Amino acid sequence: NRIKTVAAGKVDFPKEASIIDATGKIVLPGLIDNHVHYRCLLGELFLAHGVTSVRDLGNPLEWIMAQRDGVAQGRIVGPRIFCAGGGFYGRATAEHHVASTDAAETRRAARQLIEQGVDYLKTHLGISPDIARAVAEEAHPAGLRVTGHLDTDIRPYAEAGIDGVEHA
Repeated sequence: NRIKTVAAGKVDFPKEASIIDATGKIVLPGLIDNHVHYRCLLGELFLAHGVTSVRDLGNPLEWIMAQRDGVAQGRIVGPRIFCAGGGFYGRATAEHHVASTDAAETRRAARQLIEQGVDYLKTHLGISPDIARAVAEEAHPAGLRVTGHLDTDIRPYAEAGIDGVEHA
């Protein structure tokens, strides 16, 4: 179920390998849906349509990480999942959102998410550039990116360290 080698010309390969002659063809190993709100039973649907990786933008952390890890361990059928948890909001609208108005508290929450194993961090509507900066200053040294669902000019957020924009 994995492409191990792509080569042209004569190549040594194991006897048990399946060889696919793709001469004159385009090989696309899988699509990535870069913005999903993952739900139960979507895994098989994604795979049926060639989506082999997804980036989840806002589920409760414990649940989405269980889905992510279950897929990675082969216990659940679905695409690879990259997740952030609920995200940082100016005003939380769900239990799993982090309401961020204080930079010090935001940094603590960001460190906690990083320690729990998120794949990236997400900011959302209503946060200030200073809060975005606090998230980015925790994420970047840990090797993580920060994405933002923004409702205003993205330039101050880009200057604060946001790496990508979901909606603007």
